Amino acid sequence: MTTKAEFKTILVTGCSAGGVGAALAIALATKGHCVFATARNLSKIPPALVNLPTVTTLLLDVTCKTSIATVATAVADATKARGDPGLDVLINNAGVGYTAPLLDTDLDLAQRVYDTNIWGPIRIIQSFADLLIRKKGRLVNMCSISSVLHMPWMGIYASSKAAMTVISDTLRLELAPFGVSVTTVVLGIVATDFNNNKFSLILPPRSRYTTIHETILAWRSGDIGPKGCTASEAAASLLPDILGCGKTGTIWRGDKSIFVKFLSAWTPEFLLVRGNTDPQAVMSHNITLLKLLHVYEMLLPDITISNWGKAWCWSVTAITALCAMAFAITALTASKKLLLTVCSLTASSCYVMSMCYFAMAADIGWIAVDVEFARGTRAAQDHHPSRQIFWVRYVSWFIATPLLMTELFLLASASTEVILVEVFLDLVVIATGLSGAVIPSDYKWAYYFYGAIACGGIGYQVVFTGTRAAAVQGPELRRKYVQCSTLMMTVWVGYGVAWGLSEGGNVISPAEEAVFYGILDLLGGPVFGTLVALAAR
Repeated sequence: MTTKAEFKTILVTGCSAGGVGAALAIALATKGHCVFATARNLSKIPPALVNLPTVTTLLLDVTCKTSIATVATAVADATKARGDPGLDVLINNAGVGYTAPLLDTDLDLAQRVYDTNIWGPIRIIQSFADLLIRKKGRLVNMCSISSVLHMPWMGIYASSKAAMTVISDTLRLELAPFGVSVTTVVLGIVATDFNNNKFSLILPPRSRYTTIHETILAWRSGDIGPKGCTASEAAASLLPDILGCGKTGTIWRGDKSIFVKFLSAWTPEFLLVRGNTDPQAVMSHNITLLKLLHVYEMLLPDITISNWGKAWCWSVTAITALCAMAFAITALTASKKLLLTVCSLTASSCYVMSMCYFAMAADIGWIAVDVEFARGTRAAQDHHPSRQIFWVRYVSWFIATPLLMTELFLLASASTEVILVEVFLDLVVIATGLSGAVIPSDYKWAYYFYGAIACGGIGYQVVFTGTRAAAVQGPELRRKYVQCSTLMMTVWVGYGVAWGLSEGGNVISPAEEAVFYGILDLLGGPVFGTLVALAAR
């Protein structure tokens, strides 16, 4: 719970309804922070923001020095009256858009864009610098993927955001000696009312682009391309960064931002720049990025792992990594050959598991697959939501589980033939599970059936063949083997249940799936390895 001392004083510019600024102000004020919400037109600030008890609305035109000075004085007086003078966070969000071919750009309008998007934030920063420095606060500058996504008709707006990105990065160096941190937000595609805050597009009668006037208008209105996340979703993703517990420096947030970061850095230039004298062809060729964005959007799963699911994966990553080191150290100091082998195999398994959960925590190593069932109900034939399937988990099992199976049968002194059969059946179970998980199909039950048969073969080998081999070594070893094998079979049955509820039936969420599998992996990896190591001493 946030204490009184943890409540921050925050100023947000550009808080008109339907935008990211208003969404940020609402989210921050809802958490109890003192928010100064500003806009050029107070009537455009949404009532949901105005009515919050910790919000003060102020009229602010970032292009007017007098307006800025008035607000700076009001904020200084208000914070001083509260006994906590200064600003903890200043968010430069106010901006204006402009879409037009550069050949037809109205230079007066272009100057107004620059005045709002570049000189406006600088005026704000200069006027509120003392308040920020007094609290050793944070400056957040809202920039845009348009600064790196070089699209036609966006030259003026994109260049203003590119300039602001450079200015923000420079401010990070210049304000650091005073204890002020600077965060540059490269914001992705967000479905806001920003398109309504653009200057009108009027092409001159002799424009070279009159044949595609309607297309440019569609571009301006946002009818072309992905729609993006909501303003509330974008605001929620920014809260950790704004409140000081997230990353500083340049951060990429909002829909498609990470993809654009990758695309701008690694996509060959010939895919992004095409020379052509036909205006319609120019439009067609330069729309490549939006097509790629649309394809990327289609590849994203509808059902994804949550942040707490990722946090769990980070925990399992740390646990398995520590266990891998512990078993490796034990193997180096082991005096018995069997103990050395068991600890080495378990260390290797835990090492692989740690890499797997690292990938899952980092949200990589997955594929989006259409589900057969929508949360337990058979999905409509015309719409199959997609689920995030972590194939990296199966890679981990493919390497780790045969090693764990091997050490169990080595404990029982089973023959090489028995171990090979067991490893084969193990790999069959993993292969059928992976196939059923990543292939969109109404026959997932068939993969489950074949996997269950192989799992039955594993059970027979473990319960009967392995027990008989252990009994030959004496009753004490047999008792220890039964303990280890009971845990092993319990884990394997659990894997089947987990698969049916997650990849198979889509009953539990990917985060719940991660917890279920994580517990099983910890039991079947380090816990099982510990039991076998104790038995092998």
